[in-house]
Amino acid sequence: MFTKARPPDVYPPDDEVACPPVVNDVVPLPKVALFVYIANLKELPPGVLKSCTPSINCFLKEFVNYRNIENKVDFDLEDDLQKTQSFKKATAIYNDQQRIYLQNISLSGNIIISSDISINVSNSALLENVILIAPEITIESNVKGSFQALATKKILVKENSILQYPSVLALFEEGKEDIAGEKEPLIVISKNVQLKGVVLCEGQTKNTDYNSQLYIAENSVITGEVYCKKNLELRGTVKGSVYTEGFIVRAFGSVYVNHIYNGVIDAVAIPDQFSGLLMNPTNLSVAKWVY
Repeated sequence: MFTKARPPDVYPPDDEVACPPVVNDVVPLPKVALFVYIANLKELPPGVLKSCTPSINCFLKEFVNYRNIENKVDFDLEDDLQKTQSFKKATAIYNDQQRIYLQNISLSGNIIISSDISINVSNSALLENVILIAPEITIESNVKGSFQALATKKILVKENSILQYPSVLALFEEGKEDIAGEKEPLIVISKNVQLKGVVLCEGQTKNTDYNSQLYIAENSVITGEVYCKKNLELRGTVKGSVYTEGFIVRAFGSVYVNHIYNGVIDAVAIPDQFSGLLMNPTNLSVAKWVY
């Protein structure tokens, strides 16, 4: 049985015990508890948690190869640039083979920013309806905006950022050789982050039985949908739906399989107007009107 304990302030460090014990014990489902064990996903009320499908036919994945877009025009990033591109016009694209730092800039509309290495978004950057594409994307602390971040290696959202609807964090991991004992999640959402939209993590790593691919820290709130192909460590709150193969908790020198620690899933709190993942192609809705 579990006893009340204070959770770690940060994600467990890399120098933690390499192979901590795995807890698989079945414990009662209490009304109020720090640990909540999910003995059988199918026993949960409908809509609270949905089982993860082997693969997802998601239109977002097509945007990673943005070069297939026919109607596009290139532009240059400049200091203090303020650019608005109508969706009635060609897609404005900026690509750089080096790292991109977005700061002191305002971008809105039908715009794609792409880097072959990484994109870093500063809190001085104002982004609305923009698409970011890079292997690694870092969203610094206190960023406010509404955009879609598509990556293939890692996404990090730092503390106190606010991403308005319909924002997206999507990671489509490219095939790679597994590293034994690898712990670092592919998507990390730090403390006190608010995101309205979709968080999607489709990793290809096989050696993830006791590692999380997606980590949502305490006091962070995701309003919308969370999809994780492997393990999710949920310390925050999801107001909406969660699709995952399993939950994981790394704490107190142990690994707890199919546990949620201080996390909340509230399916009825999602707004009726929300439009997210295209799970059902026949049930379409308008996410946002753009011009």
